[in-house]
Amino acid sequence: MNIQITETNYFQIGSISIKYFNEMRKWAFFFAIIGFLRALYIAIYDPQDEVTTLYLYIIYNDSTLNYILLKALNVIIAILYFFPSYFLLMFSLKMKKAIDEMNNDVLLEAFRYKNMLFRFLGIWILTGLTLYLVLEIAKALLKI
Repeated sequence: MNIQITETNYFQIGSISIKYFNEMRKWAFFFAIIGFLRALYIAIYDPQDEVTTLYLYIIYNDSTLNYILLKALNVIIAILYFFPSYFLLMFSLKMKKAIDEMNNDVLLEAFRYKNMLFRFLGIWILTGLTLYLVLEIAKALLKI
């Protein structure tokens, strides 16, 4: 959708909008920090690993290989958690700079990071739903 900007159709950002932008960037910063901490927690220690490793040890009697595979999976999940947190952090920092300097170009860049966040989350959710659907179909076909 291409919109041609003329002198009659443009946005003006008032003081109330700036107040909402400022609050939005503070919450984005908070959620980014929580996301980084969660990614670090998943990569280093996840209590679900202990239960899953014990369960796999009981079934297969090989906990070392399973533990390594679970840690590798946790690192992959932590990397996936990193990106939304990064996009939120960059949105927050750019929004702060845009508000401080009243700079439209920096505001545009802030919203670009917000768009990247939504695109990443959309792809992540669609991929997860697709995998779930494929596994359910495979389970039904194999009658597991």
